[in-house]
Parts: sequence; structure tokens; C-alpha cells
Amino acid sequence: MPPDLETRLRRGEALGVLFDANVLLDVFLQRENAVPAARALTFAEAGAVTGHVCASTFGVICHHGAEPGTGRGRRERLLAAELMRLLRVLPLTEEVLDAALGYERLSFEDSQVAAAGDLAGIDAILTNDGGFLRVHDLACTPRDLAPLLEAHLGERTVCRVVRVTPEGAFRVEISDPAGGWRQTLPLAGFPSQEAAERVAGIRKEED
Repeated sequence: MPPDLETRLRRGEALGVLFDANVLLDVFLQRENAVPAARALTFAEAGAVTGHVCASTFGVICHHGAEPGTGRGRRERLLAAELMRLLRVLPLTEEVLDAALGYERLSFEDSQVAAAGDLAGIDAILTNDGGFLRVHDLACTPRDLAPLLEAHLGERTVCRVVRVTPEGAFRVEISDPAGGWRQTLPLAGFPSQEAAERVAGIRKEED
């Protein structure tokens, strides 16, 4: 966990958080760590933190995050558009690649993410990659960061669970500053109300 993150949150300072590919794919594929990853992502959705994603992993996220089968290309583009709405894309430039060569204790893929984040002045890199967590001072997991964000920023947003189809697909919607509601990721929704409520639970609207 970045050493001064809680202090900065307590002061009300704006934070930039870089989401690693494995964290975003946890949400889209509803893997084991989907709940804390989705909780962290809702803070970027609400603008409580500034979320970022690295261009070097953008295509991989969209490809693997989209459901396979007919029309996959269209689903990838929809996911790409949604990611660009939620997160700022850190460019993969020659400067980033040159800096990445110096991260000798990381894989080159992780080095690109680390270099892009460091050059952009990111405050935290959200990842579940064990090697990344051991090496980089700004790396932390969604399980570590989400409760911290909730404690200091949770009152700014409200979530609700909405039934999407008669068959029982559910989605989580987040309050909009203008008074409306916006759908959160994953776009396909959740297969059960329980799964959706686990994601929305920290800011679930009380009926």
C-alpha cells in the first residue's frame, strides 16, 4: 500500500489510480476477486478518484473481457468505449518504453504499466499480480484499497441494483452528480441479485 495514501485521502486530495489489466478482467469475467475490484472501479465511475488504464494492455482487456462468439468484435468496441468513458488512457510512448527498460525486477509487460504510471504521477497502481506487489511501492490490491476509499469517499456515491431482464440478469447503477443513474461495469450485468448486491453493498441504496 502506498505509504501516504490514507493521509492524502484524509486531507481530501484528489488521487489518480491506475487499474492493471488483471483487476479489470476480474470485474468483466466475474472472477474470484471481482467484488473488491468492482468496488474500487465504482469510485472511478463516480469521479471520486481519477481512474487510469495503460494503453499497452487496453486491447487485451477488451478482447478477453468481451463474451466470445458471434458479434464479439462489436462487444469489444462497446467495452472499449465504456472503458474510455470511465478511465483515462495512459499512452504507450517511446518515453514510456525507454523507462520500462529500467524496471529489471518486473516483466516487460508490467514494466510498461509501471513506467506509464510513474511518468504520469499516479498515486496507486491497483493489481493482483504478486510480483508487481512485491516490487513496486505504489502497487496495492483492490482488497486493500476499496475499504480505504469507502472509509474516506463512500458517502459521495450511492449504488442500487436493478433487474435488467425478466430472466433475472441484474446490473449495478451508480448515482450521477446530476441526479440521474448510470450503469456500471460489467456491461452484461450480473447473473444473480446476490452477486450484484455484493458489488453495490458498500453504497447500496436503502429502500
